[in-house]
Amino acid sequence: MNASWRNAHAGLAALLIGAVCAVPHVHGQDPASFEPDPLVTLERQTADALQVVARGEERKARLDAELAGLGDARTAAEARLKSRARALYRLTRAGMLPLMGGIDALLSHIARVNRLKRMVEHDATSYASLAGRGATLHAELNELARDLAHTRTQVRALETRKATLVAERQAQPENPLLTQANSMGIETPVVQPSGITELPYGTLRVVGDDEPEAENEFESERGRLSMPVSGEMQIRDDEGPGTDGPGLTITLRANTSVRSVSGGRIVFAGAHASHGRLVIVDHGNRYFTVYGGLAAVDVRVGDDVSRGARLGTVGGTSDLRFEVRRGTRNLDPRDWLGL
Repeated sequence: MNASWRNAHAGLAALLIGAVCAVPHVHGQDPASFEPDPLVTLERQTADALQVVARGEERKARLDAELAGLGDARTAAEARLKSRARALYRLTRAGMLPLMGGIDALLSHIARVNRLKRMVEHDATSYASLAGRGATLHAELNELARDLAHTRTQVRALETRKATLVAERQAQPENPLLTQANSMGIETPVVQPSGITELPYGTLRVVGDDEPEAENEFESERGRLSMPVSGEMQIRDDEGPGTDGPGLTITLRANTSVRSVSGGRIVFAGAHASHGRLVIVDHGNRYFTVYGGLAAVDVRVGDDVSRGARLGTVGGTSDLRFEVRRGTRNLDPRDWLGL
């Protein structure tokens, strides 16, 4: 494979990773603030609206139950009011007839009339309060019915937008870059509908990558690569379950700078489904170095970096995962760092 053919593949590969990855990186921007997938946003908005509908229906059930109980209370209050009002009318109609029984009888009559008046007044106040509460409940139920109707309309609109977006994605023509890559034998990363870019290590491969090629500058630095970090650190080999192969896990203080171990070009910089914030540097001739678990990323896809260039920071809450790759194969990083 001649140099121009390799350069064409490398250029297209870098362009593909920048175009296909669903999480674009902006220099100095925290990957946690990336714009989410529109489909995920629509699903979240629909779920929120359905929760509003559910809470509204629960409140409507409570108001309906209170209104039903209020009707029974109003009926009882009205019956008491009518009964006591009739009794008061009969007592007051008697006039001064109790005078025939003397002062004691008169005072007793006045006391009964006053007591009955207070009871009638209380019944009237109670009945009016119940009537007012009933009017308030009716108004709240009417307002709630309007709100529920509006929210249900929003849910239907969101579901329609979601169905339209899914249909548009299914009918979207194939990316011409992917068509060109397939014709050249380049495997490309797959973007999941959730908006998370699944980019397993080794997805970038050119047909015939087993063919021997001339040694490049990166190969000549074997055993003499720069350390990706400096300062106090704990280094341990990491080749257990859940890893992709030989690598180093490096524990450091917070905000430790992570630097490129050799010159190359950034082919991935952003959030990764399994490895958190991640940077991959292409050193040519299918050699890559991988820097995972970063706290912040300071480069973006397409940047050319020199040996020792700052890629981001790490430490504190997460460890640095460092790997050296040749195509789909992990290499022993200690052998390349001279450890």
